[in-house]
Amino acid sequence: LDHLGIPSVDFKFEKHSGTYGQYHSIYDSFSWMDKFGGAPDKPGSSWNLMKTGAKIWALFAFRLAHTALVPLDPIDQGKALEKYANGLALHQMKLNVEPLHKAVKDFQGEAAQLDFKCKKALRTVSMSQDDPTNVCNEKIGLLERKWLMDDGLPKR
Repeated sequence: LDHLGIPSVDFKFEKHSGTYGQYHSIYDSFSWMDKFGGAPDKPGSSWNLMKTGAKIWALFAFRLAHTALVPLDPIDQGKALEKYANGLALHQMKLNVEPLHKAVKDFQGEAAQLDFKCKKALRTVSMSQDDPTNVCNEKIGLLERKWLMDDGLPKR
């Protein structure tokens, strides 16, 4: 999805002493889980991890459905971009990263303005079609698409 500029989220539980072993196979059944995945009442079992994961996804979906603004923060995105740009500069490649640093600073300025406007819009939330939070949600949700190159990645 990130190649399409669509914000997405993923999370997983990892055991420090190995992997789960099966991944969406024909063996994913209640009897397989009972036999190999651990008992539902055993702390740290696959059953408990899946139950906890389902609760997290449900809370996340609930929050998305009941919030006036999409919970994506353009200011945090600007900080992450700065971190990545600084990391790229540390590699000391024969690459001029000054234009990138300038673009990141410009983005951070625009992000701060968008954040201010969206927080202001929150104070005037209405259920009408012209609710100012609708504009904010569209801008925040489509933000990453603005980073795409029209022709895609070179030689791909």
